[in-house]
Amino acid sequence: PIIEGKRAVLFALLDDHSRYVVGHRWGHGEDTLGMQAVLHDAVKTHGCPARLYCDNGAAYSSHQLAWSAAVLDIQLVHSKPGKPQGRGKIERWNRTVRDQFLVEIDPAGAGREVASLAELNRLFTAWCHQQYHRSVHSETGATPAQRYHAQGRTQPPRPDAAATSSIARRSAASIRAGRASSPCRKSAVNDTRPVIT
Repeated sequence: PIIEGKRAVLFALLDDHSRYVVGHRWGHGEDTLGMQAVLHDAVKTHGCPARLYCDNGAAYSSHQLAWSAAVLDIQLVHSKPGKPQGRGKIERWNRTVRDQFLVEIDPAGAGREVASLAELNRLFTAWCHQQYHRSVHSETGATPAQRYHAQGRTQPPRPDAAATSSIARRSAASIRAGRASSPCRKSAVNDTRPVIT
């Protein structure tokens, strides 16, 4: 959608098992800062997943995102270029957003006109919790909320405050200065934490 005269872009993180939206944010660009903000909010609320599966766009392949993932012990996995089948779940999610949410805010289609990113994010959060998370998913046969909150499901560990503060400070400083670095990370073997897409 066009918001405040600019195209709005959605960053969304889905739990791979349940399709539950663990993080999202609409912004005016597909950049590292937007992606990190969504990841930061998601891990503070839902914990650190084992892996973050994403495409190869600049926002997802930055050194800064790699550093943040390493600090949180999240394995960053990129899809293979030219292989869209590996991104099927998120592509299907994007279609659901277009077909079920964006039609509601498209003034040309008699939807409601949205004046700001704050309003768009507020409306989207409400749609996620009131409609999407409560609708039975065609692939899983259950609602995303039922699968995500199922008994016996391993809940991911919450990051410690020092790690999230370090990421927030370093992210802001590195992006302002136009530099970032990525430390080495150990491989997670037999990790039972969730995966987000």
